[in-house]
Amino acid sequence: YGYYVLSLAIIFLCIAKGIKSSGKIALITASAPYIMISILLIRSFFLEGALEGIIYLFKPNLTKLLDATIWVEALNMVLFQFGVGFGVNSLFASYRPKAASVYDITKK
Repeated sequence: YGYYVLSLAIIFLCIAKGIKSSGKIALITASAPYIMISILLIRSFFLEGALEGIIYLFKPNLTKLLDATIWVEALNMVLFQFGVGFGVNSLFASYRPKAASVYDITKK
């Protein structure tokens, strides 16, 4: 329950100033995952069995490509990501002036 309240407080503080503060927030939230992944990647190199895991990663089992379920799962992932991309498009479209045509905006 405490983390939920903490996340709500952080979200409130982020949006309290409006759209003008979103650039600073985007800078932090866009770079934080890369920093965390870098730390976890460096940490994982020193774990027991790391070398076997890296070898397994770069030595693919190509016989799995003949399995139809692999292709169905891949298609599901593509369609999901496609849907997420359209959500971002509608978000950006909401900031466009109502009188402006899409052609004029993309021409710039």
